[in-house]
Amino acid sequence: MTIKKRNIISVLSACVLGFGVASTAPSVSAQENFYEGKTIKVVIRSTPGGGYDDYGRLVARHIGKHIPGNPDTVAVNMPAAGGLVSTNYMYNRAAQDGTEILIPSREFVFAQRAGVPGVRYDANKFNLLGSIESEGRVYLAGPDVPVANLADLEALGETFLFATSGVGAGDYLFMQLLEEGGYDVRGITGFTGSSEANLAVLRGDTHGTNRTFGSAVDVIENEGFKVFAKIGKIPPEYNDTDDLFDFLKGDVLQLAKVMAVPLSVGRPFITGPDVPADRVKILQDAFKAMVEDPELLADAKRAGRGISYTSPEEMRDLYDATLNASDKVMDLVGTN
Repeated sequence: MTIKKRNIISVLSACVLGFGVASTAPSVSAQENFYEGKTIKVVIRSTPGGGYDDYGRLVARHIGKHIPGNPDTVAVNMPAAGGLVSTNYMYNRAAQDGTEILIPSREFVFAQRAGVPGVRYDANKFNLLGSIESEGRVYLAGPDVPVANLADLEALGETFLFATSGVGAGDYLFMQLLEEGGYDVRGITGFTGSSEANLAVLRGDTHGTNRTFGSAVDVIENEGFKVFAKIGKIPPEYNDTDDLFDFLKGDVLQLAKVMAVPLSVGRPFITGPDVPADRVKILQDAFKAMVEDPELLADAKRAGRGISYTSPEEMRDLYDATLNASDKVMDLVGTN
């Protein structure tokens, strides 16, 4: 806004007040006091345990002190349908006053673009708060499954069964990516959290699973799960692990590149589409301050969780790339 425009607005405002007409817009102080005495609900798309829950509760513990009025916070788990239930809730039923925020599936935008059944939201209309981490994804085989790389997967002699949470969830979509690449794999749905999926693999009900590296460290180190492929950035000690970008070709490779976008926005936080803009700004500023807070960083380190901030503007650019992906590429996931 130019100085001249600001002066005009100031004069007009003075005239309005001079005629005794009260402004209907809430004052800055009123907005800052809105959260005093309130409770913010942090909705988590998964069951307790696992990466989404860890990051959701991390935010619930620390964001309140960075919001004017220092509201209380409570973490609420809302699993089912690979995160669709919680995302649909935030769009259609949650309070639109800035007192509810969500950590959705990182693939919630991709799920919409892919035409996944059950999506009842428009990702473009959510208000983005920021992402707290960027992660690569790993494909895991159980300790007794003879698969240590993609060549072993091809030679397995039977369909490799992945434990997944549901159609539209990241673990299912990344299973489909292997399937489109010509590998004999299939997803078994209905596992509402990492713990259930782990047990299915250890019992031999499925051969393996896939998830972000940070959420896989425990089963790799303590249960003997093997990383047989990767997509995105993971620690350098896994440089020799088969990278899907080196094995996929043509449209499937392009699909892999689109699917890798959510990994750059690995732990997104959003709020409802109709939350007033000034409250969205308060939440965005609080989120950014929170991820720089030494107390949060120490808390994350104790939990073995990394912190890497992505701004709402960067998130929007990445999501636009997904939403603008060609039909030819998206048709490969079989739901468009």
